[in-house]
Amino acid sequence: LGVSDDLDKYGKINIPGNAEQLLNAESISQLCQFVAWGHTNSVQVGNLLTSIVGDMKGVTMITDGTDAGPGGREDIPSSTDPNSKPKKSLIDASCPAVWYLAPAGKIPPSPQMVRGPFRISELVALMEEGEVHPHSLVSAAHVEDYAHDDDESGGVKEGHIDTGKWRMLEEIWQLRWQLCTDGNSSGVYGPSDVALMALRSLSRLVDLHKSVDTRGTPYFPIPIAKRLLCGLAKDPSIAGGTGATESSINNAGMVTDTHGSLSVLSQALLCNDPRVIESAAILLRSLMAHNDVACSKFYLTGAFFFACGYTGSNFLDLASLIHDTHLKQHFRSGFAAAADESDLPIKDRSILGNMLPRGVLLMLDNYGVERFTEVFVGNFDTPEVI
Repeated sequence: LGVSDDLDKYGKINIPGNAEQLLNAESISQLCQFVAWGHTNSVQVGNLLTSIVGDMKGVTMITDGTDAGPGGREDIPSSTDPNSKPKKSLIDASCPAVWYLAPAGKIPPSPQMVRGPFRISELVALMEEGEVHPHSLVSAAHVEDYAHDDDESGGVKEGHIDTGKWRMLEEIWQLRWQLCTDGNSSGVYGPSDVALMALRSLSRLVDLHKSVDTRGTPYFPIPIAKRLLCGLAKDPSIAGGTGATESSINNAGMVTDTHGSLSVLSQALLCNDPRVIESAAILLRSLMAHNDVACSKFYLTGAFFFACGYTGSNFLDLASLIHDTHLKQHFRSGFAAAADESDLPIKDRSILGNMLPRGVLLMLDNYGVERFTEVFVGNFDTPEVI
């Protein structure tokens, strides 16, 4: 497909026949899983600092110097056992423990057999000890229970577990990747590199079939790649072969669900690699172009919230995505939904009305993405912006 970073060697490679063979639900789902794998990239500086500070509780960082050692700092005792292991792994010490385990067998398992919650690093340790195997049952905590009180005593609370999601470990792609890799860039390709190549591959599939003709008239139905990535494919033969459905498990145990692909791509805007964020924004913009059905509900993926929370300076591609879609969202209800758009102020017409000041929205609407990017990433306090 020619999606490698080595543009001198692979940049001109583009074989449409290779892309045509990937236009199916199973391949699309696999590429989206690679995109989501980018979230397991090395921890960001903020999380690392949080982990370190958390491990140093009880250690005074500022003293009067009376206990200072030869180096000018207080001597902190360290373990003399070279085989001793830290209590927490710095990789995911700041991450919530969300995984519950149960022995293989009946689904859902009895509450007495459930253990957890565990972090990924703890699951790795259990796997090395032989307590976890591919057929072990795994489920995740409800989102609202991620921050439950650590001081709670007693057994596992059944209300914390999403009992409808018990599956064998080998069927959960996230655990398959994370339990078999170290989560950093020590391999040939790190998680962010894999996610980047997956996004570029999906962009190749979207660009394979044009959305408009030579006169600029959109084709109907929209191209197959857009239908699959936006969860709009209703033909079983397109979704996953003759007689297949869009949400199924193939022979390898991988879930082929094209309905969640758009949400996975939107969540790629949260990765800590600017290359991944730029590629995701470009791909999402291509998917929303000439695709009114998917574009009208694009806000449900959280993409606008993720984009506005981005703190990097390479905001132009995100600004272009926002500019093309923020006024096309069907989110209004009541009088606002029935009123003519020309009668509504921009804060009521835009999905960003509750996120950005009116002046910034007018800047985006009147001056374009370049000026909006300059204001968004800069430090402006002029009356026009405020």
